[in-house]
This record gives sequence, structure tokens and C-alpha cells, in this order.
Amino acid sequence: MESRIQQFKQLVFTTFHDGIARSLNNTVQVSKAYDPAKVDNIPEKKEYEAIWDTGATHTVISKRVVDELNLKLHTKRKTFIADGSLEKCDVFLINLVLPNHVEIIGVAATHLNIGASCDVLIGMDVIRYGDFAISNYNNKTIHTFRIPSLEPIDFITVPKSPIKVPKIGRNDPCPCGSGLKYKKCHGR
Repeated sequence: MESRIQQFKQLVFTTFHDGIARSLNNTVQVSKAYDPAKVDNIPEKKEYEAIWDTGATHTVISKRVVDELNLKLHTKRKTFIADGSLEKCDVFLINLVLPNHVEIIGVAATHLNIGASCDVLIGMDVIRYGDFAISNYNNKTIHTFRIPSLEPIDFITVPKSPIKVPKIGRNDPCPCGSGLKYKKCHGR
């Protein structure tokens, strides 16, 4: 079953983080997979903490999601992870509601132990539907996502007016957010 998007008008969300973020988190809603156009009895949706991961091919869900939503096994697939691969991982069909209220229907989510920081890891199977950007301007991470993709995001194209990059003094805080002075961190 190929995932598809319920709504096609442009919908955007932006998440502002305090300081430099180590992960890109949002709250999402998850339910059993269903087609909103064909179902009178809509399954329960629950909120879960999610991390956006452009290094993940597929969306991943925790055991908690599987158990709380009483998901039924759809299939099994080989799953590649940072240090190799896992054979025959359980796959469940879900609907995923993003912070911009777009519902992705029929996401084939792999069940893996994600860790304590989240219950959903949003992979490229979802990110591919739109434009995804991250900024760390002024030592604050901002990530934004829009569906559908409207235009290329390209930082190489020459801007119409020159960009002025602020000078970092040796005794200023390092822009990486480490809390160290620039000269003791990235200014070496």
C-alpha cells in the first residue's frame, strides 16, 4: 500500500527550539491505517513525541505505539540501521498526522526499539512529500516543513544582495552552542 496525503493544499509548520537542538522533535498523532473517505468509524488517534530523521529511510514506531493502538502486523522487512541491518522487522500500517494537520495515510512503519526520547521517528518516506529545512540562526534551531513541495530550496544560488556574516570575536560565545568561548572551541 503506497502512502498518500489526505490534503493537498499547502500546509506548513515551523518549530522553534531554545538554543541549538540536538534533535528535531514535534508532537504528532498516530492511528491505525484507514481511509478517511471510506470509513464511518474513525480509529482513535493518540499523540506521541516524534523525531525527524533524514537519515532514516522509513518511519519507525516504538512498542508503546504498537501496544496502545493495538496495531496488527502488516508484513516484515529487512531494515538497515547505523551499524548494519536487521532481518524480518515487523511493519505496521498507520496514519500519521503532522503538526500542520496533514494526515499521511497508510505509512508502513517499522517497529524498532527507538529509545526513551520518542515513540515515532519520521523518516524519508514521509519527508519526501514536502520541503524540509533547518536553520541555526542566532544559536537557535528552527525547523520547518511544508506539503507539497513548491520550489527548490537552494543556498548556493547567488543572492540578489550580499549577505553580511557577523564577525565572531575570539572571546564571544561559540555559535555552536557549547557554552565555550569561540577561541576555546571552533576558533582554534
